[in-house]
Amino acid sequence: MLYKNMTPHELVIYNTKKEKVLTVPPSGEVARVGTKRKLYNVVNGIEFWDMFYTDKPEFETKEDTIYIVSGAVKALYPNRLDVVSPGELLRDEKGKPYGCVGLNALVG
Repeated sequence: MLYKNMTPHELVIYNTKKEKVLTVPPSGEVARVGTKRKLYNVVNGIEFWDMFYTDKPEFETKEDTIYIVSGAVKALYPNRLDVVSPGELLRDEKGKPYGCVGLNALVG
């Protein structure tokens, strides 16, 4: 199985026992979505925005490839099992992420 990391960061994947399973370097290609905003309301000087995604990236379905993308990109592909995002983030004592537990395959 080929894991293609479409984020700009190295991804270190752990299991629920916090054992390192796989490290996936960035592929050099970053999948991003565009956003547009429309002002929804202003309350006490705070602007509330209606935000929606644009410019959905395309992924060719390949039998042996899993695309790892950001949560925002994955949200646009809720039922594609070959487009996944990092699972629950693991953080060190200073709060810096160092890995994730598994990968999110379905979003619902």
